[in-house]
Amino acid sequence: MIKKATSSCIKQLKSPQDDLIIHEQIFAPLGKINKYQYLFDSEDTLSEEQVEILKNYVDVRRQCRFYYYQMPLKEMVQAYVNFYAEMDKVYDGLISKDLTIGVANQKRFGLNESLQKQFNAIFNDLPK
Repeated sequence: MIKKATSSCIKQLKSPQDDLIIHEQIFAPLGKINKYQYLFDSEDTLSEEQVEILKNYVDVRRQCRFYYYQMPLKEMVQAYVNFYAEMDKVYDGLISKDLTIGVANQKRFGLNESLQKQFNAIFNDLPK
């Protein structure tokens, strides 16, 4: 329900053209990492056009984050709070050109793996 509401929020606010640039030139879609290996290997920083597109992308996602605060367990909420605090550093590093596209993708992938592990641990600790 929360994931669906967040996705719906993002779809209403995002630009399809910007989304294409994000997923072809900046961030590898998480389910298709092998196809987008060039993004993990990139030593490029963002162009000014890409910076503006990323700023819009981040703004949309920030507007829709409030749904995550409705998670049923405080541990789940905290996992997302921590995840987005770290992702904001990745976004900021790309925008300031302190991070390359490759390093940002590696960090993003690691953060997503960590979030998944946290959720697995939360679910494993639930009473059976």
